[in-house]
Amino acid sequence: MKISMAIRILVFCICLLAGAGIMARTYEPASIPRRDSLSTLPMQLGSWKGQPLADLSDNARNMLQVSDYVTRQYTNSDGLSVGLYIGYHLKGGFHSPLNCLPGSGWIPVEKDYFDIPVTVPSGGNGRTSIHVNRIVILKGADKQVVLYWYQGCGRVIASEYWGLIYGMVDQMRLGRTDAALVRIMCPAESLEAAAEEKAERLVHILSQNPYQTPPPYEKLMGDLSGAYSRRINIKHRLVYQILEEIRKVKVIRMWTHYE
Repeated sequence: MKISMAIRILVFCICLLAGAGIMARTYEPASIPRRDSLSTLPMQLGSWKGQPLADLSDNARNMLQVSDYVTRQYTNSDGLSVGLYIGYHLKGGFHSPLNCLPGSGWIPVEKDYFDIPVTVPSGGNGRTSIHVNRIVILKGADKQVVLYWYQGCGRVIASEYWGLIYGMVDQMRLGRTDAALVRIMCPAESLEAAAEEKAERLVHILSQNPYQTPPPYEKLMGDLSGAYSRRINIKHRLVYQILEEIRKVKVIRMWTHYE
C-alpha cells in the first residue's frame, strides 16, 4: 500500500517542526535548578563510611565531557567495599560503561536488569524502586559487579537508548539536557560471601521459627502458591514451603529469583 503524498508532507512537516524546536531551545538560556556540588555528598551514608579516590585526569575529564563528578570508596561495618562514581553532564552526552570499561581492560560477561528498593521522600511520586543495569565484568582473575543508571529531570533510566530519547524530549520541552551517570562497582567475591552468610542466617531462622519477623517474608502466589520467600540480597531469594503436618521446612530454591 502506497503512502499518499499528503501523509509524506505531514511527516516531513512534523520532523521539520521538531528540529526547529530543538534548535530554538538550543539558543534559549536553559532554566536549570540550582544544585550543590557532588563533592558535598556525605562521607557517612548510614553504616557506610566513604573516602575519596584519585581525581580524574584532565584527559579523562575532557573525553567524558563531565561538568562535575565524585569518585569514592565506601566501606560498611562488615568490611564490604564498593566504588561509587557519579558524573554530572550539563549538556548530556554520556559515555556508557559498556563502552568505557572494555577500554580499561574489563570484559563484560553478563548483563541484566533488576529493581532496587528505594525510600521515597515525603511528597514524592510514590515510587518504591528504581530499574537499573547490572553487569559482571572480568579482567584477568578479577571479577566485579557493576550497577549503573542515568538520572535527570526526575527520571531514573537504565536504557541508553531511552536516555537519548528523553534527552531530545527535555531539550524541546524544558530547554535542558543535563543529567547524571551513577555507577557502583563491587568485587563479586564480596557479594557472594555476604550472600552465603545471609542465607545461612535465614536457614537458621527457619529451623527455629519459619514465621519469624523480622526479617520479613512474602507469601507467594501463582505457580508458587503456598510457598514463602525471604530476600537474601537484591538478586537472590530463599523460597520454601512449611509442611505443618510433619513439622518440616522444605527449601524449594536458593540463589535465584522467582523467575
